Amino acid sequence: MVAQFRLLGSVEIANGRHAFPLPATKPSVVLAALLLHANEFLGNDRLTEIVWGDANPRNPRSSLQTYVMRLRQTLAANGTPGSSILTLPGGYSLEATPETLDLLRFRQLVERARRGGDPREESRRLNEALALRRGPMLANIPSDVLLREEVPKLEEEWLAARERRIDIDLALGRHRDLVAELRGLTATYPQRERFWEQLMEALYRSGRQSEALAAYHEIKSILLEQLGVDPGSGLQRMELAILKGEIQVTEFADDPPGRPAPHILGPHTAGPSALGPLGPGPQALGPHCRLPPQPPGFVGRGKIAGRIADELAKGAGDGTAVVTAIRGEPGAGKSALALSVAYDVAGLFPDGQWYLRLSTEAGRPRPPVELLGELLGIAGLRPTDLGEDQAEREAAYRAMVRDRRVLLLLDDAQDARQVEPLLPGSPGSAVLVTSRTSLGELTARWRVRSYEIGPLPTESSLELLAGMLGRERVERERAAAVALTEICDGLPLALRIAAARFAGRPGQDLGDFVAWLAADPLARLAVGRRPRISVRRAFEVSCERLGPDARRLLSALAETRARSVFGADDIADRTGTSLPDTEEALEELFDAGLLRGHGLDRFAMPTLLHTYTRLLQDRPTPLA
Repeated sequence: MVAQFRLLGSVEIANGRHAFPLPATKPSVVLAALLLHANEFLGNDRLTEIVWGDANPRNPRSSLQTYVMRLRQTLAANGTPGSSILTLPGGYSLEATPETLDLLRFRQLVERARRGGDPREESRRLNEALALRRGPMLANIPSDVLLREEVPKLEEEWLAARERRIDIDLALGRHRDLVAELRGLTATYPQRERFWEQLMEALYRSGRQSEALAAYHEIKSILLEQLGVDPGSGLQRMELAILKGEIQVTEFADDPPGRPAPHILGPHTAGPSALGPLGPGPQALGPHCRLPPQPPGFVGRGKIAGRIADELAKGAGDGTAVVTAIRGEPGAGKSALALSVAYDVAGLFPDGQWYLRLSTEAGRPRPPVELLGELLGIAGLRPTDLGEDQAEREAAYRAMVRDRRVLLLLDDAQDARQVEPLLPGSPGSAVLVTSRTSLGELTARWRVRSYEIGPLPTESSLELLAGMLGRERVERERAAAVALTEICDGLPLALRIAAARFAGRPGQDLGDFVAWLAADPLARLAVGRRPRISVRRAFEVSCERLGPDARRLLSALAETRARSVFGADDIADRTGTSLPDTEEALEELFDAGLLRGHGLDRFAMPTLLHTYTRLLQDRPTPLA
C-alpha cells in the first residue's frame, strides 16, 4: 500500500490505518520542506537555510545527503519507494500527487469546488477540503524558517477556503447553523475582519439584530485596543446596512434552484460583492488581479454603477458572457466608474480581474496583436511562446480563458475593431469597456449593454470637492465651491485637478482661488509643469482622433455661444457647408464625446470645450 504524506497539521506518514508522526529532527525538516514544494526543485542553498537557519554548518551538503538517504530508507519501510525523492543537480525534488499528499488533495478539492457551478456541491467539496486539516500546521517541525515563511501561507489558504464556504452557506440560507461556527472563528482569529462581517450577517439574518451590532462594537474595540485602527470599510458597510435594514432576513435553508439567494436590499452603494453573501468583497480579488488602485472619493454614479453591477452579477450567476460599454465625454470619469464596478463585483470572477489600457500615453490606439500578447502574458503564456499572427493569438487567448471566470476591463477603446479580438467569447466571463465613442459597430455585432455618462450635477460635484478639501470648508464657502463646479463644468477630471491645485496652496481663500482659475481655466486645470494630466490634454486626445471635416467644424463652432443649443441647419447656414456634410461632421463630434445631445438632432458644446475651441480658432494649426 502506498504511504500518504500529511502536512495539514503535524507532519505524518500514513499507511493504511496507521499514522506515524515524524520526530522533531533535521531529516523531518528536509521532508517537510520537500513536501511543501512537492514536484518542484528545491536547491541545496535553500534547504540549508530551512534546516539550519542562520547557523553555518561545516558541511551542509554532506549532511543533506545523509538526511535524504535516511528519509529514503524510512519511506521504503513505510510503503513508499525511496526514489520518490529525486536527486537533481544542485538539489532535490519529491514526487507526489493529490492521492499521496493531503496539501495537493486540499488544493485539488478547492479548485474543483470553484469550477463546480452548483453552490451545494461547492460547499460540500470545500467542507471535504477543510476537513483534511488535523491541527496546527507543521507542529512537529523544528524550523524557524518554515514556521515563519510557509505556515502563514498554508494558514491563509485554509482560511480563504473557509471564508468562501461560509459565504456560500450564507447564500443558501444556512445562517442559523453558522452562528456557533463563526463565534469560534472570531475568538480564534480576532483580527480577521471578514469572519466578523459574516458573523454579523448570520446573526442579523437569524433575527438577532442587537447581537449583530454588539459584534460590530466588539471587533471595533479589539482593533482600537490592539492595533489602534478603526474597522475596515467592509465592516462599516455591514453595520450601516444592518442599521438601514438593507439585509434581507430569510427563514429558509437550501433554497431551491429557482429561488434567489438572500441579498442586501436598497440602493447600490458598494455593489453586490461588498455585502452580498456570494461576494466576499475586496478579499475576493483573484490571484491575477491587475486592476489599478480603486479611485478615491467616487461619487455621483451610484445608480448607474448599481445597474451595471447587477447585470454582471446576473451574467455570472447564469453563466452568460456580458459585455458592458461605458461612454462619455473627455474627463467625465468613465474609467473611475468602470474601476469602481470592477472592484465591487471582483468576487464573482475568482480567476482574475484584468485591466488593459487600449491607448498609449500619447493617446494613440494600441494594435490588437500587441494587446493580445499582453493578455496572453497575464493568462500565463510565456512571451517566447507567442506567435506573431493575430488570428493565432486570438485562438490561443480564447482557449486559455474558455473555462475561466474572468473580468476584463478594457480602458479607452477607440473603435470596435480594437475591442472585438479581445472579447473572451465564452460564458462565465465579463467585459467592461470604456470609450469616448459610442462603439456602435460593436453593439451591432455583439450583445452589448451601453451606458453614457455626462457631467456630475452640482450636489455630486460638491460631494467630490468635500471629499478632497473637507466638508467643513466646502459648506463654509459654499458659494465659491458652487462657482468652482460651474467653471469645471461638472467634469470629475477638472474637479479633481482643481481640488488638488487648491489643496497645494494652504491658507488661500477658496473664492480667490476660483477667481484665479476662472481667468484661464484651460491653462490652470493641469498638474505639473509639462502636464500629462490636464483638461486640455483630454480634449486634445479626442480631437486628434477626428477626421479633417469634423476638425474644421469644431474650430468653426468657436463662434457659437457657450451652452447654446444648435442644429445642423444652423451650422450649415453659418459655415456655408452642405447640410449632409454638416450632419455627418456633427455626428462624428457627438460620437467622439465632444458635443452633448439635446434630442435627436440638436447639440450643445460643453463650456470648457467651447473655451478650447476658441483657442483653436486663434491657433488653428493642430486642426489643419
